[in-house]
Amino acid sequence: MNTHIKLTDNNTNVCHESEKLLATLSHFNNLPDCAGVSIAIGCATTGRSRASIYRDINTGRLEAIKINASTRIRVGSLRKMLANNPLVK
Repeated sequence: MNTHIKLTDNNTNVCHESEKLLATLSHFNNLPDCAGVSIAIGCATTGRSRASIYRDINTGRLEAIKINASTRIRVGSLRKMLANNPLVK
């Protein structure tokens, strides 16, 4: 029985995406309020699910912009959410 795990392109992509996420998070405090970050960054900074982030966008709690087909969250609105809500990490 072969117990080796074969790494596929999908695994490589996941690792690459994780590295990009960590790099962006490490520079989050240096980003201007007008910058837009991905939904994944919004999830990571607030500790909330993708569904909760989209709900916050739809209710106006978070400001988002569309860049082509990509939704980006304004850094300033994430900072306001973090500052105003003690339940958000």
